[in-house]
Amino acid sequence: MVREAGERTWAAAERAGAEAASRASEERFQQFAKASAAGLWVREAETFTIEYVNPAICTIYGTEPDALLGEIRQWASLIVPEDRQGALSHL
Repeated sequence: MVREAGERTWAAAERAGAEAASRASEERFQQFAKASAAGLWVREAETFTIEYVNPAICTIYGTEPDALLGEIRQWASLIVPEDRQGALSHL
């Protein structure tokens, strides 16, 4: 019983440490992304769904974040028609 309790306690401590490291990493990323003058986005690799855009990319495209989140074609719709397919093919 003591051994099992010790193992559960150790597992909980490891989990708490991992969660704290993850939160710290996310906080650093958010600070970097908000301060960056470069347009940054995070997209899902397989579906190309845009999950995050930083304020700079919204300034670049002159739009709110919601207009860029989701389906990649929402972003592509902001590109002039003659360049749109080329931009998508580069992804």
